[in-house]
Amino acid sequence: MNILTKNEEFLDLLKRGDVDARSKFVRDNQENVYGLGFRMTGNRDDALDITQETFVKALENIRKFRGESLISTWLYSIAANVAKDFLRRGSKRTFVDIDEVVISADSRTPLSILEEKDERRFVREAVLSLPPKARAAFVLRFEKGLPISEIASILKRSEGTIKAQLHDSVARIRAKLEGKNGR
Repeated sequence: MNILTKNEEFLDLLKRGDVDARSKFVRDNQENVYGLGFRMTGNRDDALDITQETFVKALENIRKFRGESLISTWLYSIAANVAKDFLRRGSKRTFVDIDEVVISADSRTPLSILEEKDERRFVREAVLSLPPKARAAFVLRFEKGLPISEIASILKRSEGTIKAQLHDSVARIRAKLEGKNGR
């Protein structure tokens, strides 16, 4: 007698369209998908649109998921493609830095807080200046902490290509930071 594991049972429920399973799938993964969308676009509203479109596509195509990878890898692949398509189409929105809206109540001086915000904004702009494919690899590696092999699977590229893109991306960001700091 073949007993299904919890993951296989959950996947089976998803494929059959179980409402509770679908809700759990979205709930368990929405933060990571949103984070990827935000890091790719730098805009909350765009990230929400990407998140919504990702889950619509994932749930519409869940029956096609063959289980050859983790479901999270499959979902990241969809999210990365949705984000790249979104960037190709171009957003009409302007970037609003949430750090500018939130006032920090800690022991740091106002000047140090402004310097820190400026540095974070500069790094974020440097990441956003990367080409979309390189940006996706960078975000998945350094923001989400995924291994190179999983990123290669998600983005459908060789591990060597991913490593080269990451090396180039880090060099570009480092050069921008050094240029900003006058080094």
